[in-house]
Amino acid sequence: MPVGLAIFDQQRRLVLFNPALTDLTSLVLVFAFEFEFEFEFVSERPSLFEFFNRLRENWVVPEPKNSAAWRAQLAELVASSNDGAYCATWSLANGLTYQVRGRPHFDGALAFLFEVISAKISVAQKF
Repeated sequence: MPVGLAIFDQQRRLVLFNPALTDLTSLVLVFAFEFEFEFEFVSERPSLFEFFNRLRENWVVPEPKNSAAWRAQLAELVASSNDGAYCATWSLANGLTYQVRGRPHFDGALAFLFEVISAKISVAQKF
């Protein structure tokens, strides 16, 4: 499975993404709700908050307990990504598991890599 890429500029607006990003995020939505992640949405350069909030609304991000927890989770994601240290495993209610990594990118931008690792987790659990 390819790796989805999302790059946010210094102002934390989405400036670059690859087709795998929409494929991976649509995988969850089509599987669970027959709803596709809108290409138009990502092409409109949403902010980092809008992007991750849309993922949360569409159950691609594990649901936080409350809005304060969600804001704290996003702040941690940005802070850790600036340091190149963000790496999380998101286990979703529908059985899919994502590995998400955040890294600093050129000129103050942030890059996020999304990979579905459900098969790897399944194999590891069997052994």
